[in-house]
Amino acid sequence: MLCRLLLLLDSALLDLFSTMGLAVILLTSYYHDYDPAFGGFAMDFWYNDEWVMNSFNEFNFVLVVSWMDMLSRIVFYVGTIVAVENLKELLRPAPLTKLTIGPSASLMSGKEPVDLVLKSTASLEPRQRRFDRAAHLVLVVWGVVVLSLHMHADTRENVAQCLMQVRPWGANKPTCVLLAMDCNLNDLLGHEDDITPFWELVDLASVNRIVIRHCPELHMPPSLQRFIRLDTLELYNTTVLDWPDSAALTKQHHPVIGSFFAVRTNFTGGLLPPGLSSPNFPQSIYDIEFSVTNLRALPDDLDTRWPSVATLYLELCQFDHFPSALTRIQPLYLSLSANQLTESPVEALQMPNLNFLTLAANPISTLETRPYRNVEDIGALRRLKLMETNVSSLPRWMDPLLSRGTVAKPSVNLHNSPLCTYIKEVENGERSHFPAVDTTPHDQLATVMMLGDMPALAKGVPCTYYFVLLYRLAGEDAWSGLTPQPVSFPATS
Repeated sequence: MLCRLLLLLDSALLDLFSTMGLAVILLTSYYHDYDPAFGGFAMDFWYNDEWVMNSFNEFNFVLVVSWMDMLSRIVFYVGTIVAVENLKELLRPAPLTKLTIGPSASLMSGKEPVDLVLKSTASLEPRQRRFDRAAHLVLVVWGVVVLSLHMHADTRENVAQCLMQVRPWGANKPTCVLLAMDCNLNDLLGHEDDITPFWELVDLASVNRIVIRHCPELHMPPSLQRFIRLDTLELYNTTVLDWPDSAALTKQHHPVIGSFFAVRTNFTGGLLPPGLSSPNFPQSIYDIEFSVTNLRALPDDLDTRWPSVATLYLELCQFDHFPSALTRIQPLYLSLSANQLTESPVEALQMPNLNFLTLAANPISTLETRPYRNVEDIGALRRLKLMETNVSSLPRWMDPLLSRGTVAKPSVNLHNSPLCTYIKEVENGERSHFPAVDTTPHDQLATVMMLGDMPALAKGVPCTYYFVLLYRLAGEDAWSGLTPQPVSFPATS
């Protein structure tokens, strides 16, 4: 009985660990990274390549990701319940009343029936023993097979360029989910002949994320199109000299790619290379971010190649006008912070899907002024960031946007701008009205400014600090930079 009890207890504990213990251990490792005030993990973590890949792989053990995964988990839950029920039966006190099984001895005419029962019982015992032995043998063989496969997978060589290597059974090459090409580490320039031999060391079909760093003369190799499971491609501190169509990102070769990042990266002529503007550009991509690049223009027909992405950042680039293609790409979140824009057309705010737009740290002095009757709609925009600009007044056509703001989530932020200086002066009694009232036609000036409605201005136009750059540049430099980089716009005020 004790042996049976220990076996059931061991089975219950193993199933319980498989269903809950492993999940608790994994989640505990992320406890210190979680920010309750933010309601999730800080954005800095989502730009850390190793943290992201670790979290995606480990969360698969916690969350149900497929029907087969759900069925396999149900098996462990059922096993736990069955083991607990058997434990209850085993520990339940035995009944005190003796039960008589079979006919009474007084009714038996001889010993022949008893002999038949004994013979049948004796014939069952060897059969049961043979079954138990066969089952035990199968389990032992299965255990040896699993151990052998695991040991064989563990003998795979480590690849220096692989920042996260996994060891699946039966793989012919080392399997890498996070692959880095660091030209500085290997004293390379970034030519095709430099990169291809390193990529050939791993199973290309298993790579989810590629990071190319510190390549002064990058010639993107055509083997990029062999990464069929590529989810993210990132360039850092790199000069792209050649990215031909033969190495382009395409929906045929990269059907699941979701993100592209180019940080401290220069492109030939300040224009997108053919590899980033293919007619077959992946429609699965939803996040495109450029930070500190020499990009100065986008193709006018880019909207016919790129999908309607959710997030598009063009920060610390060299745009001197608002690219017209962006109004047709219609992102949900758009940032052109720290460029060289001197004006913002009304069309930039009229995109039907645009929810968040930042033009911070641009030399914008005034927003385009049009009579209110000539502006039919300003779209679905709810947040406009104009920090670190020279804006001193707001046009009348922005009245609907200003009315969408709340104290908790104001609609227009103008921190460190002339308008915020005027707001403080009016609040302190140093001014009786805004200077624009004397110089701007009344049908072109925002109503709250005309009326000097300070409560409405406080709700719709705060002057509190808000970070200029959405891309976490400081964190990226800390993880990937060779030397400390200057911080143009600090993350905190």
